[in-house]
Amino acid sequence: MAGVKSGSLLAQFQGLETGQGPKGLGSNLFLKSLDLGNPVVDECVVAYLMNGEPLPMLNGFPVRLVVPGYFATYWTKCLTWIRVLDAPDENFWMKTGYRVPDTPRGNTTPEDVKAGKVITVPIERFPVRSFLISPVVRVGLKPVLRKLGISSTDTGLHAFRHGLATELAEASVPLTVLQSQLRHADVRTTLRVYSHVIPQSQRDAMERVGGQSLPNSITLLKMGTK
Repeated sequence: MAGVKSGSLLAQFQGLETGQGPKGLGSNLFLKSLDLGNPVVDECVVAYLMNGEPLPMLNGFPVRLVVPGYFATYWTKCLTWIRVLDAPDENFWMKTGYRVPDTPRGNTTPEDVKAGKVITVPIERFPVRSFLISPVVRVGLKPVLRKLGISSTDTGLHAFRHGLATELAEASVPLTVLQSQLRHADVRTTLRVYSHVIPQSQRDAMERVGGQSLPNSITLLKMGTK
């Protein structure tokens, strides 16, 4: 079986598509590359059919690279060349174009960009922000909820997001990690809306303050109430 030589770093892909691009930067050739150590390389497909028919010209005839989970900038149409590089890819579409800030969620500010403080990386994997699910999932939850003695009237998958956030917070998972897992743009949403106080945690906190066990009949008052 053929393989790559020792010292190989990247697989570079080139299609027939060309364009003007910014002058003097070699951007008329569209080139993208993937690190050979990236697991997605083993998932890539060179597609020549769509729905059992040859690829239409607009979809990349005769063959097109498919990179699961990655932005379409990597899905090279009219794939013509696959090269193996032993040095970083310095072409425009890797070094300059299609890059995002190397920060959590790609966030930055115009001021930091103007000041040259922002380090960028090639845009790669597409962040999942929603899921399409079958209503059957909700139906399948009802028997489980009944067995647990939980009403299914107002209990759905969204409620489980609240439960997950609460349990992870109880396990001392950093709030910023919860924010990232739940895909919240603002950490205040994670804190104020999705994190709930478990009654037993209230008791544990009071016991630590009082230094002794509290009777089961004690009523725990909310802060600010009389």
